Amino acid sequence: MPLLLLHGYGNAALYFYRTLTGLSIQHYGTVYALDMLGWGISSRPHFVTNDNHVREAEKFFVESVEAWREANKIDQFVLGAHS
Repeated sequence: MPLLLLHGYGNAALYFYRTLTGLSIQHYGTVYALDMLGWGISSRPHFVTNDNHVREAEKFFVESVEAWREANKIDQFVLGAHS
């Protein structure tokens, strides 16, 4: 099962560059490190919030990862995250 690495606030996928080879060879085979939307070299989509900022932000980022998963035809992955 592939590993998906997501960075924390104020970082980017490049944060993981020193660990990608080791994780790939020793544990997971396929490792993805994504830039969350608005960070690193990702696109900067317009983000609109109403009164519930936290839930809307969570939904925005979860849906973006889900869209990536579907576009890449990945059924399941192990999530590794840093915050």
